[in-house]
Amino acid sequence: MNRDLVFSLVLSGLVLAACGGQPDPDTAPGEDAAGIQVVLVADDFAAGQPRVPVVLYAGTERVADVQRVKLTAFDLADDPPTPGWTGEATNYSDYEVPYWVAYPDLPHAGFWGLGAEITLGDGSVTQAEFVLEAQGRSNSPAVGSVPPASENRTLETVPDIAMLTSGDDPITALYQMTVAEAMASGKPTVVSFATPAYCTSKLCAPVVHSVEAVYAELGDEVNFI
Repeated sequence: MNRDLVFSLVLSGLVLAACGGQPDPDTAPGEDAAGIQVVLVADDFAAGQPRVPVVLYAGTERVADVQRVKLTAFDLADDPPTPGWTGEATNYSDYEVPYWVAYPDLPHAGFWGLGAEITLGDGSVTQAEFVLEAQGRSNSPAVGSVPPASENRTLETVPDIAMLTSGDDPITALYQMTVAEAMASGKPTVVSFATPAYCTSKLCAPVVHSVEAVYAELGDEVNFI
């Protein structure tokens, strides 16, 4: 296998759970009194220091005017839950969807509560919280590991592109190759998992559009799936 393969699991490719369930602003467990919701945009976390990406919402709108997000982890196995790791989340605002990423210290598998201290653009501070489950091991390929040589569906095996993507105007070149073929090609590869028409968290379609834009720039220099 080609260990130099660049296997990029695009942000929303890791967030199919988030794609299917943006919290209801009236009932969201991650909502604070000011209406800020913390939405997890991944669902595969391993004990240790997992990558935890979040997006902030106010109702159905993303909150972009945020200066700082500080997180504190609580072990929900304790009664009462006790605070542990505390640290800053890093903002990535150069993308269409602003998001924040933290690497909390979660020393064992189980349910963890994370409290968010959110400093808004006007300097005011608000609080929110959310819960994640840390597994004993991740189901996703680790950075630097060889991914599974998947025989995913392509237009050769499924000629109806509507069976491969929910995108409005998909680029057919992105549905021609299996992951196994990409791994054997020796080229860097971008693999994106997304449901652009059904993603209620509004993350998938922008990521698909970003992948399409990079494809338009690089063409056959890189495999796109």
